[in-house]
Amino acid sequence: MARVLDQEAMGLMMLFEKISGAGARDLIQGETLTIIVEPGKMGLAIGKEGRTLTRLENTFKKPVKLIEYSEDVGQFIRNAVKPLFKFDVEVQEKKVIIKGHDTKTKGLLIGREHANLNRLKELVKRHFDVEDIVVV
Repeated sequence: MARVLDQEAMGLMMLFEKISGAGARDLIQGETLTIIVEPGKMGLAIGKEGRTLTRLENTFKKPVKLIEYSEDVGQFIRNAVKPLFKFDVEVQEKKVIIKGHDTKTKGLLIGREHANLNRLKELVKRHFDVEDIVVV
């Protein structure tokens, strides 16, 4: 899962680490800046009463989404879709099956025109050897 970061992304990661004191594993740019935080460093990245997160959003001038990294693909997916919690994750070889407990959860996981599911697939494929994610 080779990730290629350009010079701008590397600079943003370094700035994140300087402001928060937490290590960053990856950064994805878009309307929202998605930062993958080292395991166990989420509290440091958010800061007391969310002050560090607010400072990051003011510095980057866009919303920031923080996701705690995990070596387990199921836990990583759970971290990526917080605060959703009514689903089970099952890994079968190179395919991940997410079983939503109700239609609302399934709808939120998939998103309008599959936007949320496509973002989740991109994120997971960057860090794990997964070919597809299916919501059932």
